Amino acid sequence: MYERNPHNAPGPFYVVKDECMACGAPEMEAGDLMSHDSTSQCFFVRQPQSADDINAAIRGTLASCCGAVRYGGGDKEILRRFAEIDAASQCDHKLVPSIKPTRRNSARFSYVAPATADETARLTRTLINEIADKLRTGTDFACSDFLYMPDQAAFTYYWGQSLKDHSRYSIRIAIHHEHRDQWLLRVRENPIAERWTAISLDKFFEGHSVVKAVRWYSEDTLFAPNSIGQPHPY
Repeated sequence: MYERNPHNAPGPFYVVKDECMACGAPEMEAGDLMSHDSTSQCFFVRQPQSADDINAAIRGTLASCCGAVRYGGGDKEILRRFAEIDAASQCDHKLVPSIKPTRRNSARFSYVAPATADETARLTRTLINEIADKLRTGTDFACSDFLYMPDQAAFTYYWGQSLKDHSRYSIRIAIHHEHRDQWLLRVRENPIAERWTAISLDKFFEGHSVVKAVRWYSEDTLFAPNSIGQPHPY
């Protein structure tokens, strides 16, 4: 068992004592669930009380670059979610029977219903630009190769220590208007980064005033009959 930072609020989510690297990422994802002490060691100031809190706690756990943030509970649904995103190693208890990781890299969502073809094109461009602005933060990230069409749009997202060589650190983000107010987002071309990009975009959608009813799919369920997807990629 892991020794917990004594500042952690009692409960299943916790930070291991003296293992936090003070990166600040878990606190950014977990919001008011987490804080840090005078030595910049993070900890949970309170435990999740709602579905949104659980989502934030999971994001905070996943954001830990050194694995210091962990889940010590036995809730099978939460254990399943960690297992599906290949993060079971950050749980003290294992899901039985075990399951294979699932990459949910596509999402359907509702977005203002366009009245005309021109309106569809405008909304397509607006949304893809908003997504690019969300991802394009700091000095080591860039979005380029924008493609705009009447009912779809896309761009390539680059990151890494040097933006001069995009070949290793890039991913393709695309949206497509399916019908009425139904849209499709796809995150592709980098299996390792798909999951984390999807999690970041899911958080963006949660705070969006117009995007509603987001459901995430893996490649094998996206067009499967009667598939309704999941509310989050994780």
